[in-house]
Order: sequence, then structure tokens, then C-alpha cells
Amino acid sequence: PTVLVKGSIEHYYHFIHDLLFPLCLVLSRVSPKSTFLMQDFGPLTQRLQEILGPRLQITGDTSSAQEIELLGMDALALDKLHFQYSGFRKYIFRKLNINQRVTPNKIILIERIKPHSYYMTRAKAKNGGSLRREVTNQHELAEFIARHTAAPFEFQNVILDNMSLEEQVKLFHSSAIVIAQHGAALANIVWMQKNTTVIEFGHHDLAHFRKLCSASKVQHYVYRNFTTRKIHIELDDFLEWLLDQPTLTRAFQYAGKIASQ
Repeated sequence: PTVLVKGSIEHYYHFIHDLLFPLCLVLSRVSPKSTFLMQDFGPLTQRLQEILGPRLQITGDTSSAQEIELLGMDALALDKLHFQYSGFRKYIFRKLNINQRVTPNKIILIERIKPHSYYMTRAKAKNGGSLRREVTNQHELAEFIARHTAAPFEFQNVILDNMSLEEQVKLFHSSAIVIAQHGAALANIVWMQKNTTVIEFGHHDLAHFRKLCSASKVQHYVYRNFTTRKIHIELDDFLEWLLDQPTLTRAFQYAGKIASQ
């Protein structure tokens, strides 16, 4: 069949929720001999090939195949879809041979870089989130968190753009705390384990990742309501904010005793 998708699947959030999630539901119900035709949709085409392998055929002409239309996700309904998300996670973990018994011990900070040239020139929805949003003192913040991370926990400042889907799934599944600016990287919340934590430098009026955390049984916190794309994190204020919230303080004490130092 030919796969038709609603949504900007060239971009990672929509790739996960408008393409990969509903397509996996289809894959679990059709013959393993079925092949799927799609037009190239940029750098993320390779991520889909990690799941489908030779069953995915990239072509410019899909006129002769049966069409399957995938309905995109409604972000406001994410917290009502735990059962479907559970099946989705199991399917991806099985396909990528992910060890689900790993103990989450990573504290990761997501760093944005300039988008792939595809998003500036050929994408249907041009530009990327990293052009709209940026932590201006990213490296200072990374050093601050690293300085307060104690064994057995490990801090990593990570750039996701060049990671395979398998690498991203493994990274988020092994993370105790994920810290990131509001953006598509947080679509990976779906791979996190229950009772882990996300701290979002973001927007209180955008519920995507709060809903996704609810569906994934992950704790979600928003640090400040930033209204500009370029933000500067005041380190002392960030630490004070952590200490003002007992439940979050406990999470950070568990994950490296950041807040107590």
C-alpha cells in the first residue's frame, strides 16, 4: 500500500506521532510480507527505514498502489491513550531490540544545533525549532548540572540530530531526568520509563509534552514561562526554583543530589 499522512512528518514530533505511531498500529495488523511505498520526506526517512527495513520502498510514483491514510495524533488527547502508547512502545522496543530492564541513571540536557539544510531549502514546512528557540548559555548550564551530578548517575549534554532512532530510544529509556527547551526533541518522552522526570524550559500554554508525560507516566515540570525564542537560564534562580518544590527536590536528590549541593 501507499502511505498517506496528515501532518508535517518531515519534523520529528510529527514523525513520531503522525507517522510512526499510527503506522506501527497498522504493521501489527497486516501481513509481514506487506511492503509500503512512500515519497522521501528528508533526513527522517532513514529513521523509518530502521523500523521497516526492506518493507519500505521510497518512490516518486505511488499512483499504482493501494492507499492507507494515517490519521495524526491530537496532542490534547495524549493523556487518554496510555493503552495504545504501551503497545507502540513494546513494538518499537522489540523491533530495535531495546533492553527494557535497564535502570535509568542518566541526566540529559538537550542541545539544539542549526537544522539540516533540507529544512531550509526543500522541506514543505521550512525552518526548524532550533531557529525559533535557543538556550543562549547552554554550555554554562551543562557545566553547572555536570558539576552537581554524583555517581552512580551520569550527566550528558546531548545533540540528537545525528542520532539514529535506536540511539535516541536507548538514551531516553535510560534517562532518569531529561532537561530541555520546549521543542520536538521531547517527543522522545514516549520512550522514558515510569516515574522518571522531565523539566521543560517552555510554555505553560502549550500542553503537548505535559500530556505526553501523563500518557507515559512521567513526571513533568515547567521551569518559567519563556515567551522569547532565545532564553538565558539564571543558574542560581534555577537552583532556587528546584529547592522550592519538595517533590522535584526529591527527584533531583535521587538523580545525583543536584539540589542539595
